[in-house]
Amino acid sequence: ADLKEYKEMKGHTNVSKREDKSLFQFCATVKHARNHPGKASMKLTEGRIASLEAIGFEWAHTQYVTKSFDERIKDLVDFKSKNGHTNVHKSEDRSLAKFVYNARYARNNVDAKTAMKLTKDRIASFDALGFEWRL
Repeated sequence: ADLKEYKEMKGHTNVSKREDKSLFQFCATVKHARNHPGKASMKLTEGRIASLEAIGFEWAHTQYVTKSFDERIKDLVDFKSKNGHTNVHKSEDRSLAKFVYNARYARNNVDAKTAMKLTKDRIASFDALGFEWRL
């Protein structure tokens, strides 16, 4: 039931350890049981596998959920509406803080090889939020 609720809230089943240690451990145990049926502490029945698949359980060991640029901008819009600014600190939202750091770095180091490609449209998206390029 917890995993189903998590999926409804987050849209995926890649539970991070930081979010919910118990649910994260459950997912890791389920994945291990599926990949190593003879060695696992948990026995997975066909019914349980079917129930997990019915909610879209992701069997692959993926730690990070990758979001598109537009999704990250939406997250930044939401952050700004709650906090009144776009200077995200990693203690507030580690992933979003990295996104804004990468944007600043890419804008301020045009010739460097960067994690983010900033097009004119992307820069305009930040500018529309009153984004501070230099802190």
